[in-house]
Amino acid sequence: MPDTNFREIEIPLLSRDLEQGNSDIRLKAAYALGEIGSEAAIASLRQALTHGNSKVRTTAIAALGKIKSETAVTALLPTLTDENADVRARAACALAEIGLQSAIPALCQALRDSHSWTRRNAVYALGEIGTEAAIPALLEALEDKDPDVRATAAQALGNLDSKAVIPALLKALEDENPAVKTNSISALGKIGSEAEIPVLVKVLDDRNPKIRQKVVEALEKIGSQAALFALIQALEDENSTVKKSAIVALGKIGSEAEVPVLTQALEDRDSSVRQKVVEAQGNISSEAVIPVLISALEDEDSAVRGSAAKALGKIGTEAAIPAIIQALEDEDSAVRRSAAEALGKIGSDAAVPALIRVLENRGNSSRLYAAQALGDIGSKSAIPALVMTLITEDNPKDSRVIATALGKVGIPELLPHLSEILLTTSLYYSESRHPYDWCGVGRIPGVMDAIQKRCGYYNHALIRSG
Repeated sequence: MPDTNFREIEIPLLSRDLEQGNSDIRLKAAYALGEIGSEAAIASLRQALTHGNSKVRTTAIAALGKIKSETAVTALLPTLTDENADVRARAACALAEIGLQSAIPALCQALRDSHSWTRRNAVYALGEIGTEAAIPALLEALEDKDPDVRATAAQALGNLDSKAVIPALLKALEDENPAVKTNSISALGKIGSEAEIPVLVKVLDDRNPKIRQKVVEALEKIGSQAALFALIQALEDENSTVKKSAIVALGKIGSEAEVPVLTQALEDRDSSVRQKVVEAQGNISSEAVIPVLISALEDEDSAVRGSAAKALGKIGTEAAIPAIIQALEDEDSAVRRSAAEALGKIGSDAAVPALIRVLENRGNSSRLYAAQALGDIGSKSAIPALVMTLITEDNPKDSRVIATALGKVGIPELLPHLSEILLTTSLYYSESRHPYDWCGVGRIPGVMDAIQKRCGYYNHALIRSG
């Protein structure tokens, strides 16, 4: 960053550019003064606030908003009563960006501005500053004649996180404007009081699905037992988006009491709903969901089957291994990939033979995921298959994945054998040393290094001899 004292010398020139230059020059000059941020720079910007051109004034306001000091606030406060409505509105935004409480009285006064956008920005600023001293003014703004002001007031009250505003927000749920209603719902969710739940449940009958979805999101944030029962009710919603939001919320709350109703939702005709159900059950991580998820591995929709495999891998139960192994032969490649990854997460040796079969099948597009799973499991029984697959691999990218897996699994006793492979492979001694010519064999030194680092066993002569 340039030396501040050196940049002070630039202020007179920047001040001239700010007042006399074209719009692009003024913008650059204001930005530079804001970057300097000294008392002299603020004084220059303050002077520009009285310029006859409103665009000069708004440019100076934006620069002062970046300085974030009490001196900048003092300079900006008079602009809240500027003759130009755009200037007043931008001043409120700049004060929001600075975020100091000394601006609150003037911002409360700005809520009586004749220009709705200025009032809206003043409300926004009070919410960003975030102090309970602003509550009376914001409650008044919640009844403003302009819906944008009311909606912003609801959002600002939610930022304050005070239970004192709950009655006003509950009343705002009766507002005819959807934005006011949705922001009030979100604010209630942030505050998170169980006292709100009965009223929110009534709003689940609203004709607007976006409003019902906001109720679901608010109930998720509250997260109590009473909220859980309300979310179960939302599973009956006719709108799939609302229904899916309820399923996601139930999964995040993660109670075993949800399992029966979520299982019933697996019968929904909408495959995207069923997919959300299996994802939610994976978040619950209860033994009770395992049979349900195993059944979902046979769903007619591939996305549901893949999500079921992921959920079982997340839960990490060995009871699901036979069913997941079966999914390694799924007709859909994404499902096969999810199954291999799930087996790697479960980490049981019982999955190794099946994963080796996939690895050795060069026609199987999931073989590399099988290699990664074998590396994650870390079973010594996978070493021979990984070595053989690596030294016969002719694809550079595939060989890298297999080598990484072998590096995770390999043991020090394997090092002499790998060194011998390097010594006896004529390809290694060819004049061409390009990695694309080496392929799998060329990865062996890296594998040996990885094994030694992981095992804390160092014999660099083995690699040099290769």
